[in-house]
Amino acid sequence: MGSTGDGFENGPRERIGGGAGDGCAQVAHRAHLRRLGRSDTRTAYPGDMDYWVAALWTLLPTVLVSLIFFFVLRSIVRADRTERRVYAKIQAEERAKRGLPPVAPGPADG
Repeated sequence: MGSTGDGFENGPRERIGGGAGDGCAQVAHRAHLRRLGRSDTRTAYPGDMDYWVAALWTLLPTVLVSLIFFFVLRSIVRADRTERRVYAKIQAEERAKRGLPPVAPGPADG
């Protein structure tokens, strides 16, 4: 085992064949894959993912986070609206108990 110059002296990554850059390692790798019955096509994604599946997997986290954000904001707005209605009802009941006139709804009140 010799020095390969990659920091793995006498280690498991010894270069197969001749000197650096001659492609012997790639040739040996392809031959090994052929013996195993595999192709030499290398993809960035595992298995047989095609372009559109990869695109969908890329967009999925953004879509999920957006949906979560939407539902959280929607629940906050609904809770606020319900709280304002209940508060207005309680306020109207208290004004009626004291004999005060009801408050006229303003432009912001529904």
